[in-house]
Amino acid sequence: MNAGDIEKIVKETIKAMDKYGGDIGFLESLRRFHLGEEKLELWINAYEEGGLSGIRALTETFRMDPQIAKEALKQIEDFFSVTWPSWQYRVARRYNSFIISIKISQKSDYFELCQLRYTPFDQKWHLFWKRDNGRWCPYVSDFNASGGLLWKTLYLVKLDEFGCFLE
Repeated sequence: MNAGDIEKIVKETIKAMDKYGGDIGFLESLRRFHLGEEKLELWINAYEEGGLSGIRALTETFRMDPQIAKEALKQIEDFFSVTWPSWQYRVARRYNSFIISIKISQKSDYFELCQLRYTPFDQKWHLFWKRDNGRWCPYVSDFNASGGLLWKTLYLVKLDEFGCFLE
């Protein structure tokens, strides 16, 4: 299924939720499109976070220009040096995504703080948090006025209004 098809399903689901009420509309879409609850919920979150770009960030992998990757690593370094200078962090990159792991104290182990995914067709960054089940989920925020800019997207980790990144 491509991102356009997923977008149509999400829009139909949102329409059904508005028409019949949240739970009933959601359940109707699960039946109508033969989907699992977690998958549809992820798609809706991705759409709320970034529209079609958010869905593509969730479902597709892209090659990243080396210069963009270099600039991103510099911005991540700057973010940590200003925001949490005493924390140790490391970044693992795979295709268009970066996983940032942190170590808060010498006695603690590294844990995965967040994932950033880049969509090259619109030059936007998308933020993901890790659920208890180990899956990455798009971070949807009331403050999400990042416009896809990396430094603003990283700042959402610091704001963390729902306690997704740091407990």
